[in-house]
Amino acid sequence: MAICFLNKVSDYLHPGSPNDSRLFHADSSDQIQVWSPQVGQGYVQTIPLREDLSLVIVDDTMHNTVLMNTYKQEASLEFEFQLVGPTQGQSSLVPHFEVRGLNIRPAQQRRFKVEIFFSASAFMTYYQLIAERLFPQALDLFHKGVQVLHNNRLGYQAVSPQAALSQVLHHTISSSPSSKLIADYLLSNPELLGSDHTIQQAMTSEMYQVIHQIFSCPYSGQVRRAYLERK
Repeated sequence: MAICFLNKVSDYLHPGSPNDSRLFHADSSDQIQVWSPQVGQGYVQTIPLREDLSLVIVDDTMHNTVLMNTYKQEASLEFEFQLVGPTQGQSSLVPHFEVRGLNIRPAQQRRFKVEIFFSASAFMTYYQLIAERLFPQALDLFHKGVQVLHNNRLGYQAVSPQAALSQVLHHTISSSPSSKLIADYLLSNPELLGSDHTIQQAMTSEMYQVIHQIFSCPYSGQVRRAYLERK
């Protein structure tokens, strides 16, 4: 089986048109990206709602197995609703930090999902509201993951998980990463190995209803953004 390695976004995603017939609806303010036909098919549609909030619709399929070098340019908090794919019918809370990673996309596996992204400026507020409702074990695992990032950059443990998270989110950590520090921390916390630190649960009927309303939005312009934001 052929495996394709993609080093940067421009290798595989190119500007598309809001007039693309595959889109449920679009506006000139939307960012439309389409997959290079040599790599896959489908699109990523980003709909800006507020300065700290955006809605993303993804529908794509890779021709061959793809390894993508990823880099998050800013911290964000993602709510993900999987409609088709390996975790179909699941909703997830996914924290993203400014770290490099490697994403693997299997061949001929459709990915169809809706994502909501909160920027770093709103990250702490929304995450704390959700953290209050998490099982203690899940919250502890997330905090340990944050400490991995903090220790990796500064070489010491923050006074509290909240302090570590705040520093990571507000870009106060600037020293270069150390693979030894992160390896030592993972070895001392083996429960972190193999975890992507997502918080996942089955989608409810209310979630499906809201997603249907998002797909069938009849408005455009500012009215459309206000309608989608309320959802």
